Amino acid sequence: MQDRPATFVKAVTTPTRRRNLGKTAQDFAERLRSTPSLETAWQIICEAYNAYGIDHLIYIYMRPSAPHDKGLVCSNLPKWWKDYYVEEKLARDDPFFKICDTFAPTRTGPAYIDDNAPRLTKEEIRFIREAGETGFEAGIASPVRLQCPGHFGGWNLGSTMKRPVFEKHLGEYCERLQLMGFIAHEVLQQKAYLGIDTDLHEALSERERECLLWLARGLRNREIADRLNIAIVTVDLHLKRARTKLGAATRDEALAKAVVSGEIVP
Repeated sequence: MQDRPATFVKAVTTPTRRRNLGKTAQDFAERLRSTPSLETAWQIICEAYNAYGIDHLIYIYMRPSAPHDKGLVCSNLPKWWKDYYVEEKLARDDPFFKICDTFAPTRTGPAYIDDNAPRLTKEEIRFIREAGETGFEAGIASPVRLQCPGHFGGWNLGSTMKRPVFEKHLGEYCERLQLMGFIAHEVLQQKAYLGIDTDLHEALSERERECLLWLARGLRNREIADRLNIAIVTVDLHLKRARTKLGAATRDEALAKAVVSGEIVP
């Protein structure tokens, strides 16, 4: 194994108190959609995450069953690690493949071995320690699809930050990093499957678009209801219908799909 690189700690200057992800999400989606290839899209994704201190990026989407999904594996980890991973068949010991069981972010990396130990095998713990030789210290698993017989996958967003710094960083930027993951997933799938119209879905109603738009701009359900002069339960219904039409399991995924497809412009 190579020596680990020096620990990089990214300065945090602007805390994110409210969601307010609309402009950021739109800019990110537009940059990705305008790229000519999967390779350039991946470069933009890496640069965008690196700006938030996420410098160890892994995207895995396996066993797709939906007609517009394509299996992909992308990573900016060192080549020596990728080669080692393949040669030693480390996929069998990679715990990522069993932690895609919740959309809640799961802490990953050597910094969280003790926390995750009850659900890890000895081989998986060894794998995490070896992966730490790349400089991956602390991160989160952020699924875009949960485990099921047809398909699953998502992101392992890693950093060289030590745990206390990463905890503070995550508290400020977690929602943004997860939404970026959903947007990046949608665009990567489009770039990988350019011959298919991946925007096929039932059109959203005006109210459904309005609710998603205000959600992206940082409003809670009650605030959306007050702004649109409708009941909170009606807001919930519009958002639920929007998720169904967009084929999204979560609000973040619905926002990502709506932004990427042009249904809303935050």
